[in-house]
Amino acid sequence: MWRWTVLLGGLLAIAGAQACPLADDLVRRYGISATGFEREIPAEEAHFGGGDEQVVQVPLNGRGAILDGYSHLAFVHTLSKQAWILRSGGYAGVREWYGPVSVDMDLLAGCTGSQAPVPREVLAPVRCASTGPDAQQRDLKLAEILGETGERVYFYRGWDGCPERGTACRENSYLVPGDQVVVGQRQGEWSCVWYQGRKRQFIEWVPTNKLKLLPAPPIPTQDDWIGLWVDDPQRIKIRRDSSGQLQMDSKLRWDGGLSMSGEPYSNFGGMTAPLRTAGATASAADDYCKVGMTLLGRILVVNDNFSCGGMNVRHSGMYLRK
Repeated sequence: MWRWTVLLGGLLAIAGAQACPLADDLVRRYGISATGFEREIPAEEAHFGGGDEQVVQVPLNGRGAILDGYSHLAFVHTLSKQAWILRSGGYAGVREWYGPVSVDMDLLAGCTGSQAPVPREVLAPVRCASTGPDAQQRDLKLAEILGETGERVYFYRGWDGCPERGTACRENSYLVPGDQVVVGQRQGEWSCVWYQGRKRQFIEWVPTNKLKLLPAPPIPTQDDWIGLWVDDPQRIKIRRDSSGQLQMDSKLRWDGGLSMSGEPYSNFGGMTAPLRTAGATASAADDYCKVGMTLLGRILVVNDNFSCGGMNVRHSGMYLRK
């Protein structure tokens, strides 16, 4: 689950990157680099907030020579002896949380460069990704953007006290009346929406009063699943096999940017397996790869278990029929 609200009460110290055995241990254990993780790290909701707590921030890596690479920070909760990892950067400018993972607190003693504490800092995911491909799919709903002709309904970021700070949180990107979005998490005056633009997806907050929830689409027939579904560069083709059963074939690619030598590279994945439908949901499995889908009208929401290809290769996304 991607709903994160991390309240750093008490002490937030900064452990310098120049010498930190704990950072070295996390990087080694999970293969953390500018291209992501070599080994899966869980993602769960976490709440810090006790007045006597101590959370230490530990830099894990920089982007290096990869222009669209990731940076990672570990937030070490000294009472539970666990850490959560914040990933930022990448092609889409993500801000994602992973964890918790266990840490050896003896290794933290060797980290240098601590700074003065910052009390009660609030961190939360920029993309409110609980609405994205890793959300509980049964909670997703379709909605239409409301407003006057020509009105712009802006996205709002979700960290640094946002979106509650209002106009200070407003992004440059926006929706217009009539745009259709997928709605997940709703918190009073704000709703987290997922929108497929012409070139990229947006997972951000918008004012709840600018949304009109749409009736649930009719339960799809098997024929409604058939077709080529696209979330560039990912492709999922659903067809009937020779016995008349639904079959899915997927082709996945993750472009990792540039290597240290300046050469571009990509990782690939995908699967071919029978697709089993149950109303508006479907699933498929092939060895270690497991995929879940929800069909919401013209939108196919897909996620997987991180085991369907090379590093950072996933089915997860919002697909439209080609």
